[in-house]
Amino acid sequence: MTRILFVFIFAITAVLTNAQSFEGNIFFVKQTLTDTINFAYLVKDNMIRVDEMDKSLNVIQSLLINLDDKSMTAVSPVRKMYMPFPVKPLQEIDSEYFNKTKTEKQKDIYGYSCEEWKIDNLKDSLTINYWVAKGNFDFFLPFLKISNTSDKSSIYYLQFENSEGYFPMLSVEKDFNGNELLRLEVKNIEKKELAPELFQIPSGYISFQR
Repeated sequence: MTRILFVFIFAITAVLTNAQSFEGNIFFVKQTLTDTINFAYLVKDNMIRVDEMDKSLNVIQSLLINLDDKSMTAVSPVRKMYMPFPVKPLQEIDSEYFNKTKTEKQKDIYGYSCEEWKIDNLKDSLTINYWVAKGNFDFFLPFLKISNTSDKSSIYYLQFENSEGYFPMLSVEKDFNGNELLRLEVKNIEKKELAPELFQIPSGYISFQR
């Protein structure tokens, strides 16, 4: 009886552990035809920090996002300043031009089993292939909706149904001639406990209002 109870408790603990949302760092690179930029997502609970870094991985600027109150704050470590960042309404997209496919192709990326999602846009003459991992990445969809960037890799991704908990480890944007235009690629992903201070405006920083 004791052994059965122990096994049951262990199983429940494992389920609860796996159900926890992702916490840690995700480092990735954005490559276009003209530039390469380093980024990092730092994630803890409903707080996200997006760092843009130079080639030496020094932070140029950060964006602090609170998923609870749907707020964003831009932080400049160079100028020691911060500024509220406007949250725009989510863009309305004409879905008739999209053709979406979740293929059966799979590949392993940093220990995550990823599946391929493909989307074409006939109006833009673009194709984006995503290799997505299922790993309790609950932050990602709300993050995309709040940040609401004009980047097509983000806009197109939001067109997929049932994408909660997934994260694209690799996305490649091409035109219909097969020319690569943009690549977003995770270079390292690390689960770890992060300090709450990383998601706060540093002491001594000055507010900048437009």
